[in-house]
Amino acid sequence: MTQGNAWTREHRENALAAISVVRELLGGGHDYGSEDAATETFEVMAQFDDVETEGEALARLMTGLGNVAAMLARRLEQADGVEWTQTLRDLERIVKEQPLAD
Repeated sequence: MTQGNAWTREHRENALAAISVVRELLGGGHDYGSEDAATETFEVMAQFDDVETEGEALARLMTGLGNVAAMLARRLEQADGVEWTQTLRDLERIVKEQPLAD
């Protein structure tokens, strides 16, 4: 799958950092995923050498998460033939219908 526009190194670093956090979240499962993802978040944020504050590092990570989410939605659109807007609406519905523990 090719990307429509060329990315900068920062775009790539942001996306790879985001993928690393998601990998830890999913790999840790229900019991440890959140803790593993939190640890990985701080580790990848520390690798952003060109930022002066944690807020700037977090902004880069969030940008990476957004880009990865957009890539995933487009990939699902290509694979399943369902528009990305519908995929997001479906996810929103699922989240709203998810039973709460508290």
